[in-house]
Amino acid sequence: MKWSLRITGGPKRVNHAAVAVGQSIYCFGGYCNGENFKDFTPIDVHIFDTLTLRWRSLPVVGKKDPSAGRVPFRRYGHTVVEHLGKVYLWGGRNDERACNVLYCFDTKRHSWSSPAVLGQIPGARDGHSAAILRDGMYIFGGFEEESQTFSRDLHRLDLMTFTWTLVMVTTNGSPPKNLDFHSCTALGDCLYVFGGRGDIAGATYTGQGIYDNTMVVFNTVSNQWTYSKVEGDVPLGRRSHSAFERNGYIYIFGGYNAIEKQHFNDLHQFDPALKKWKKLTPGGEGPCSRRRQTCCVIGNRMFLHGGTMPLPGFPPPGEDDPDNPPNLLDLDDLFVLEFSETMKWILKVSDGPKRVNHAAVAIDQSVYCFGGYCTGEDFKNFTLIDVHVFDTSTAKWTSLPVPGKKDPGADRVPFRRYGHTVVEHFGKVYLWGGRNDERACNVLYCFDSTTRTWSRPAVYGHIPGARDGHSVAIHRDGMYIFGGFIEESQTFSCELHRLDLMTFTWTLVTTTGSPPRYRDFHTCTTLGDSFYVFGGRGDDSGANFTDQEVYSNAIVVFDTKSNQWIHPNVQGDIPLGRRSHSAFEYKGYIYVFGGYNGIVEQHFNDLHQFDPSRMEWKKLTPIGEGPCSRRRQTCCVTGNRMFLHGGTMPLPGFPPPGEEDDPDNPPNLLDLDDLFVLDFSE
Repeated sequence: MKWSLRITGGPKRVNHAAVAVGQSIYCFGGYCNGENFKDFTPIDVHIFDTLTLRWRSLPVVGKKDPSAGRVPFRRYGHTVVEHLGKVYLWGGRNDERACNVLYCFDTKRHSWSSPAVLGQIPGARDGHSAAILRDGMYIFGGFEEESQTFSRDLHRLDLMTFTWTLVMVTTNGSPPKNLDFHSCTALGDCLYVFGGRGDIAGATYTGQGIYDNTMVVFNTVSNQWTYSKVEGDVPLGRRSHSAFERNGYIYIFGGYNAIEKQHFNDLHQFDPALKKWKKLTPGGEGPCSRRRQTCCVIGNRMFLHGGTMPLPGFPPPGEDDPDNPPNLLDLDDLFVLEFSETMKWILKVSDGPKRVNHAAVAIDQSVYCFGGYCTGEDFKNFTLIDVHVFDTSTAKWTSLPVPGKKDPGADRVPFRRYGHTVVEHFGKVYLWGGRNDERACNVLYCFDSTTRTWSRPAVYGHIPGARDGHSVAIHRDGMYIFGGFIEESQTFSCELHRLDLMTFTWTLVTTTGSPPRYRDFHTCTTLGDSFYVFGGRGDDSGANFTDQEVYSNAIVVFDTKSNQWIHPNVQGDIPLGRRSHSAFEYKGYIYVFGGYNGIVEQHFNDLHQFDPSRMEWKKLTPIGEGPCSRRRQTCCVTGNRMFLHGGTMPLPGFPPPGEEDDPDNPPNLLDLDDLFVLDFSE
């Protein structure tokens, strides 16, 4: 990570608002000392093109122009969010009054409108925060004009119906203090509120400021506030800082603390999973200490613009104030923070269990590996399944004892198999499907990772037929099964089944849209409320197996809220179609590694990254010595590392003459016992 660029001569803006749309940053309003903020001039808009690194300013609408009534007046302390290519501006003030009218800026037409809104409209204010989650714009806190008080209310505007609601939180959750000039960052289903200025009196402004450094989280599913017990390099409390999210982390830059009389130019990273702060020191020459700047992220770069910095003699006697120009210097510069890709293969561990077409899951600091085959083993005698545990802190394998077929409780243990799936839910591992050389299975098994014992929960409902090569994904309390090769009908599937892991009831999911084609040995990856299906082997005939193979490289998305299949248009370095690859999610991206394509007779060891927000693929080249080309391996993520284990690789003479690949061709495939670690540290 490094500061890679500084551009001067842009618009000199303080306490403005900005948002990234496509490859451009749109900057709205803000002040500069000496400007007139009493005459209700329509707002200024400046656009920074991140490709050409050039600013341009849009014409300011005249006050007597016919469209002026739809254009916000020039202001500061407002917020903007982007939704479906449009920017929604709310709140803020000039030197005369605050505002609570909603405005919409169309980034394609560069035109303004003022949508009619319904419901419980928040009072006019400035210094509030705004965050967008799905179709809702959330407003928290700020300084209210009418009551002259700090707020701690949370409001939501539905951007489909334009209806405001005052969000009623659960009684056991206390909201943050009455605040202004804090930050609120959306991540997953939650809003993360940090910093801001409060007052010792609570809602009333007495000039006795409080600067909080607590991270308070609002869960939009449960409507509950929680106070995170955090550790690490916790930043000093501040206001008028910037916050942004990238790859599942929250970053804080700059700001001001009037008690300490200190401006900041520090950069902190917060890991919501570990509830841990880390102070960062990027390379390069970064911004000076400042406040009231904006920060916007596009791709792997963050663009910081403007704000105001202290001059010698700051602070003046009394409280700091934007009406003290001799002691503050308004800024026109723009800095670029580069999040350099530094992922690397850091470790290879040999002599682990030699497993192919197995299943694995990460729980805390361990990777649990279940079953799979190794060429030469007997897969007809229904021996009970093997379990191997890799401790990621010691880099050591442990093999659990395999029960005998006649041991007490043996009927609760799955037989040894391949082509099955596992998921983790509240510390328990649920294994389903797969086969040995005699038959497939559709019994649900549960492995308790604490007691390391098996059980066989009773299930109800519409139980899917026995199969292998299906995919599994977990979303909240549901385990979803898609596709695979069904034993009884000897056909590929394109059905989606859901098992409720609280009631253990199976349902065949009724969907809309066109499902992915019939397939097996594909992947299905959960991200947010959606599943992303990629790859797999199908047949030109559809459900039947005729040996006329089809290998798709399309991404198909299933939305669990609408139960709809979506076929998006994607771009970038699209991987070749494949089966028996691995897919995993890390910090909002989906990664695909390895696999095999029988048409081109090629095994892979490439790594691709898919960005769901931009529907774009990117081929990656990590540093270090990575795995050889292979298929039927497993990939599990714990912390900022991915652990890849096993699989099978081709030998010279693969494929054999006249044969499609097959586990019954040992001379041409080599089963693997190695484990590789991919480190995502930045």
